Order: sequence, then structure tokens, then C-alpha cells
Amino acid sequence: MKITSTEIDKKVCATKKTTTSGSNFSKYAEETSGTRNDTKVALCGGEPNGDGSAGTNTEQQFLHDFVRETLKGDSSKNWPTSTGKANGGKTR
Repeated sequence: MKITSTEIDKKVCATKKTTTSGSNFSKYAEETSGTRNDTKVALCGGEPNGDGSAGTNTEQQFLHDFVRETLKGDSSKNWPTSTGKANGGKTR
């Protein structure tokens, strides 16, 4: 799913920068990571737990990325709630 207006698409579900590095953004995935160096999130517009040192994601992502990577295109995963791991790796 992609919003046809590029201005609106850049405002909906925009990923956040990490608080420590300032140059890496959160990256949409099926599950939010609970590790300190990973930026994977499964929440629309979610802020990453980690700093991105496990791999950099310097490009901001938006709604169409969220649908593709987190909802898997057909909303069968992570809707209406998202999946994540708490510190220690337990799925919540």
C-alpha cells in the first residue's frame, strides 16, 4: 500500500532516529527487537530500542514500508497489535 500523495506518505508512520547515534533510523520488521544495537520495530512510527550498531539504516521509512515489512502486505501479521521482544529475547 502506498499513498499517492508523496507529501502525505512522508508523514504517516515515519520512523524515528535512534537517540544515541542521531544518524540511524528504526527499521520496520515483523518483530520489534529488544537488543541494544538493533533498530527493528513493528510499531507504526516506532522508536528503536537500539543504536543501530548491528547494521545501519540511514534512510527513514514510511507507511508503505510498514505495510510491506511489518504487516506483510496482507495485514495478517501484527494487526491490530504488534509483536516485539523484551530485553532478554522473550516474545511479547
